[in-house]
Amino acid sequence: MTDSDYRKKLKEFEGYAEHMYLDGGGNVTIGVGIMLGSAAAAKTAGIKFTNRDTHAAASDAEIEADYDSVKKASSGMFPPSKYKSYTKLDGDTSSLEKEMNARIKTAEADAKAFDKDLDSLPSSVQYALIDMAFNLGRSKLMAYKKLKTALDAKDWKTAAKESNRKGIQSSRNKAISDWILAGA
Repeated sequence: MTDSDYRKKLKEFEGYAEHMYLDGGGNVTIGVGIMLGSAAAAKTAGIKFTNRDTHAAASDAEIEADYDSVKKASSGMFPPSKYKSYTKLDGDTSSLEKEMNARIKTAEADAKAFDKDLDSLPSSVQYALIDMAFNLGRSKLMAYKKLKTALDAKDWKTAAKESNRKGIQSSRNKAISDWILAGA
């Protein structure tokens, strides 16, 4: 697996949209899983928003209106493009990519904190752990002690089983399991 392959799968797993949408947990999100905890967070997230109709830079009031509109929408619609009708703004692709890159770097650091020997693992296993770190965050990943024990023992079958997460799509769990099994 290459970095490019992983980024493509991450966009598939997390969903991707240049406009705000609700993630599976009902959180206002943009790009690849960039959660915006409040309208204020949306305004200060470092994302350049543009009005789709006027092509002008969005005002703080427009960002807040988009946030509020999406927040009131029904959650659970997939793909994220189903939320486009609730929005008038798009985030700048380069700022969304920059934020995704920063979050992947954080996930890499979190995966290394989980397994100090990350770099010596097969690349598919490395990306499986990076994906888990991206999705869970460091503290929740650290709770996967049986996974860590299985990885240390190079017991790929048990590690694949222990990588299963609750609350995510089964296709993502299967992919991560397959990536770990590919390490054998």
